[in-house]
Amino acid sequence: MRVKESFNDKNNKFLGDLFNGMEKGKRETSKQNIITTLNVASTNLGQAIANPKFLAKTFSVALLTFGAYHFTKLGFAMTTAFFMGRFGKPTLVRETSKIYTNNYALIPFIQMRKFYSNYFKKHTEANLLKGVILDQKLEDQLREISYAVLNRKKHYAPAKNMLFYGPPGTGKTLFAKKLAMESGMEYAVMVGSDIAPLGPSAVTEINTLFDWAEKQNNGIVLFIDEADAFLRSRKGGDISEYMRHSINSFLYRTGTPSEKVVLVLATNNPEQLDDAIHDRIDEIVGFKLPTLNERRIMLFHYLVKYCQPPNSPLDKAKFIWKYPRSLIFGKKLIYTEGVTKEIIEGIAEKTEGFSGREITKMVIAWHDAAFTLPDACLTPDLMQKIL
Repeated sequence: MRVKESFNDKNNKFLGDLFNGMEKGKRETSKQNIITTLNVASTNLGQAIANPKFLAKTFSVALLTFGAYHFTKLGFAMTTAFFMGRFGKPTLVRETSKIYTNNYALIPFIQMRKFYSNYFKKHTEANLLKGVILDQKLEDQLREISYAVLNRKKHYAPAKNMLFYGPPGTGKTLFAKKLAMESGMEYAVMVGSDIAPLGPSAVTEINTLFDWAEKQNNGIVLFIDEADAFLRSRKGGDISEYMRHSINSFLYRTGTPSEKVVLVLATNNPEQLDDAIHDRIDEIVGFKLPTLNERRIMLFHYLVKYCQPPNSPLDKAKFIWKYPRSLIFGKKLIYTEGVTKEIIEGIAEKTEGFSGREITKMVIAWHDAAFTLPDACLTPDLMQKIL
């Protein structure tokens, strides 16, 4: 046993010495390779330093690489700013006709829509006031305003700023949108009560809004609803410092007539606006509650729109174009029974004090109530019940 153990010890010692020798050889080889690489590199570096042409080429490549990197970075930033300025949407904008998208593949289609709207669609005062039921005096005033907006590019005149006042639901926002769309402009809607919660950042957001508006090539109708919540008189002591700064910033941005931004303020209380705001206004338009005749026309108009199935081939084609899935799923139609001209005129008399929006909602309520019946039929009794 001792002889066998002695043999194993010698064998292990031999193997250990062999492995140590191999590791030492590898380390020596690696060391020689590193020394050789450094010597070759130092030799080449010395030759390169001694060669002016090589130095010039190296410096040129480094400079071009550095310039290309920063140029690409700057170009990307400018492209992003351009697309966000054209297709982005500021925080203060609640609603806009611009298509806000991060998918740049859609941009060519958006531009095609704009091209068609601007060059092939006829923009006239008649188209603009089509479907808007107004008092004759108000309609005449709006027609004059429409002419000025529609022809602003031909006359090379700056845009007019307008103040719309009147009870809620009388068509102020509706007309501002139609004014924009029929004139080939964009529209954007903001609400004055959104300014106060912004605090110290309100001035920045206002400047961002106007910077964005000025970048719209075709111009934009900027509609500010509840303007008195933002632009109220600074004479009172109940206005905060931030709101004062916001109003001052707004006045600064609207002090010079613009060729791209048509400013439309809407308020129920025009007397609460700051005096300097009135100085910015070129046209004042009062929207009143609809008269008896206007209510009667509205009732007939919305009954046909919501409660009468399309009968003529043209109406059916328009309906299918607007709702293509109706070809597959169909549409449950609503019918009227016993609804005469006298019934409508009687309801028109009972709706004194209703706004246009309230009349629209009432007709939609008639439509929904008719669908609760098995045969989806609208009757005078049901209409009176809803009224």
